[in-house]
Amino acid sequence: MEIVPLRLPRQGERVLAERRRRLTFGPHFLDWMLETVLVRPREAAGEGVHDTLAALRDESRRVWVLEQLYAQRIDPASVQVRIGLTDECDVDPDEWQRLPIAPESAPEPDPVLAALEVVTDLQQQLQRDESRRVVAALAAWRTALAEEGEPTAANTPYQRGFFTDLALRLRVASTTARTLVHTGSDLEAALPRVWGLFVHGGTTWRVMQTVHAELDGLDPSLHAEFDEQALAKILHVAPTGLPDALRRLRERLQASTADDRHERAAARRHVRLDPAADGMAWLHAYLPAADAIALDHQLSRAAVHAAGREGESRGVGQLRADALVDGLRQALRRPRKAAGALVPGRRGVEPQVLVTIPAMTALGHSTAPALLEGYGVIGTGTALRLAADAKSWVRVLTDPFTGAALALGRARYRPSKDLRLWLRMADGATRGPTAPRSPGEAEVDHVVPFHQDGAGGRTDPDNLVLLTRREHRDKTEGAGDYRLLADRTGLWRTATGTTIVTRPVEPPDPTPVPPHLVDPDDCPF
Repeated sequence: MEIVPLRLPRQGERVLAERRRRLTFGPHFLDWMLETVLVRPREAAGEGVHDTLAALRDESRRVWVLEQLYAQRIDPASVQVRIGLTDECDVDPDEWQRLPIAPESAPEPDPVLAALEVVTDLQQQLQRDESRRVVAALAAWRTALAEEGEPTAANTPYQRGFFTDLALRLRVASTTARTLVHTGSDLEAALPRVWGLFVHGGTTWRVMQTVHAELDGLDPSLHAEFDEQALAKILHVAPTGLPDALRRLRERLQASTADDRHERAAARRHVRLDPAADGMAWLHAYLPAADAIALDHQLSRAAVHAAGREGESRGVGQLRADALVDGLRQALRRPRKAAGALVPGRRGVEPQVLVTIPAMTALGHSTAPALLEGYGVIGTGTALRLAADAKSWVRVLTDPFTGAALALGRARYRPSKDLRLWLRMADGATRGPTAPRSPGEAEVDHVVPFHQDGAGGRTDPDNLVLLTRREHRDKTEGAGDYRLLADRTGLWRTATGTTIVTRPVEPPDPTPVPPHLVDPDDCPF
């Protein structure tokens, strides 16, 4: 191949393609040139295009020439190729602007786009690390099963201990660790194409969770087709539209079993509370679609109607939320005996919210924060507003200089209501390695088992902790062991041998009595 500072074709040659390119002439000199590909039929024996391209050191130029030949359906072996270079000043300016630019000569990228490219690189690295983490968790799970002796039973005490241990390392709840392992196992077995994309860092774990939600309950005979089409949707559908696209795919593949699948899914309906920032929380309800849509419609109609009233300044979104609270509170306060009720015979219940307010704060002499059970610190104004609506108060004596609650001794097996209340304030939701769905689901456990003959542990704050129902069962069955230190620091040892340290809720800030409220003559010392 010949590279010469010429643009005009020789006899028998024609111009195949042209482009603008910035070339280096010397160590520091760059100049724009017109790069022209000129071809002519190959004459008898002689140098072929592949030979000349192989001799050309510039890989981008070789690729460009071959792309132009193939684009015009020219057999590279049938022609001879020459590259011509022409200085920019020798080309008509209008023609120059119409010519394409070689990729390596493109202008400097936009700084924002360059910064986004860094984000793209880090995201790809994150996806690769995420896949390695899940694969490692699966490997650890299989190792644990092998150590246990490949049990046929599921959810054994040893397995529960493993998931508690895994959750500690992943810094998640044990149920989340269990879900991660079972989700990965299901996807690896049922959807090899989608799983392969994830393992090679091609998508995120969140996407895999979305896929698994639609895989759950799918007829195994449809796995292969779902795998192929789900892979295409992951690659081509925007992330925001992927859940809907996968749901539609699932429904299309097994439209005849919709009723059976709905019945199985409806059996998993539930309500969950998730704390949020600034004294707020999310109340999630997993319901049959028809019920959820009907409730949503009722909330919207109620909110729109209220928004039209004179003096109403709340937005529709706020009114929807307030209508939900009003409706649930009023409905649950009233017993439901109607035959058509979803929960017939349900007794009316009053809402119970436990708020701890330091006495000096309630009297306006301190700014020590109040605590809402199941949430944490809340504003003083919010706490006092809740206290104003309270139908009952429980006095819990605390040392005003240390903030520590004073002990309440008991000798019988079943803790009294006051003792349970003290534990809830001292320990929060639970003292085990996991957390209950709500504070009311925690169970009282005797750290040293209680015995009627007096040989065992007492029903005393120093021997009582709150555990979730599963943790309580694991401790009883030997899947976990618990020790309580003098400062209520807890040591939970899993079946796999890991010790997890849990600590009680921090006591309220000390709130000494203001000096102007102290009468020196009352000092007992």
